[in-house]
Amino acid sequence: MQKKLENPDEIWLIDLKDDDMKVGLDYGKISLFYTYDRMQAQLRGQLAKAINKIAVGRAVQSCLHRELEKKFLDFEVDKTDYKIENGWDIMTQDGSKLDIKSFHIFSDYKSDRPELTREIILNGNVGDDWRLFFPMLIPQDQFKTATKDYYVFAFIISNMIKSCPEAGDKPRFLITIPHAKDNPEKDIIREFTRKKSATLRVQNNETFKLRIIGEIDLFKRTFAVGYSDITGKACSEEFELGSNEEYFISGLTGFHYLRLLGPCPVAKNERVCTITFYQNEKNIISWTAIGSNFSDAWLYNAKVLFIGWTDSESFMKATKQYPAWRPADDWKENAPWEDEETDRKGELTKVSFCYQYPVVFRGGTKNRNYYCLPKDLFTMDSIGVLFKSEDE
Repeated sequence: MQKKLENPDEIWLIDLKDDDMKVGLDYGKISLFYTYDRMQAQLRGQLAKAINKIAVGRAVQSCLHRELEKKFLDFEVDKTDYKIENGWDIMTQDGSKLDIKSFHIFSDYKSDRPELTREIILNGNVGDDWRLFFPMLIPQDQFKTATKDYYVFAFIISNMIKSCPEAGDKPRFLITIPHAKDNPEKDIIREFTRKKSATLRVQNNETFKLRIIGEIDLFKRTFAVGYSDITGKACSEEFELGSNEEYFISGLTGFHYLRLLGPCPVAKNERVCTITFYQNEKNIISWTAIGSNFSDAWLYNAKVLFIGWTDSESFMKATKQYPAWRPADDWKENAPWEDEETDRKGELTKVSFCYQYPVVFRGGTKNRNYYCLPKDLFTMDSIGVLFKSEDE
């Protein structure tokens, strides 16, 4: 029986396991080119942040699957190819589709927000103070074009992603990509790292190759390069490089990432390796990776809060009872205030949009989001009504 969320203890608090994070990162590093870069992190060269955003969603899914399997047997997991936008995460025994909406909350940024607890999240309300406001968000465009039958809302709580050398002595997932910040010829670099260009190469049966050379004084390191092969399939190739040693990879249609494998700290200004892109045997452009280019995409000591679940009809009913929300007027990147939309009959109707949440780290989400509050959800323990239990 569905039960509305009333007590903090009804929110599931679960440690994120290493296996969950590995599943997320393995998916994130190959699907990056085929995922909408809503935060434009990849465009700015922040590959770890871009991959991490995808990985978090997959890691939370893995965590939820494990918890549901302890109690419920009959559900199907979406296994859509990474190149196709997945439409759902879990399917119940009656064919209903459930989507998991997860949000990343950093526990170590500077603010006067109190320590995150289940009590604070549950009791948060609509208001100007975003530190005590925890909306359950669904982007308007996603909800309107691909409404699911049910939604589960979750927060993943962890420290912020660390760049080198702040990543520490034993970083677990150091990764980077050539980008505009390091090379003024950004349009040339992007031709090798854009999905559109890679797709055209596959269609035209065109490829390029890489020459990777270890920089002077580089001690032996293990690298991995992620790329698309001639068919567009995501591939990864591992190799070792020392000072002035070379490695060649041919038959590429797209370049995905460069990764340093193993617990290998790297200094901020250390020159690691140089990658040269060749097409038709001509040197097109070279890029030298230095320590500060790498970030650690792994999440350490992360926890997942599964807040609750709801059906789409109950969600929309709840969202219409709240006012539109945006940050305080003095926030420099405010989204415009809007609280109406046009319905299918062309008439304006009152809705509640949440804009720009949270208001740190470039403003978080900037598009229109429908929202309700945690208290509007059903408890996670009551989600069994959607599944066949072990006792049935």
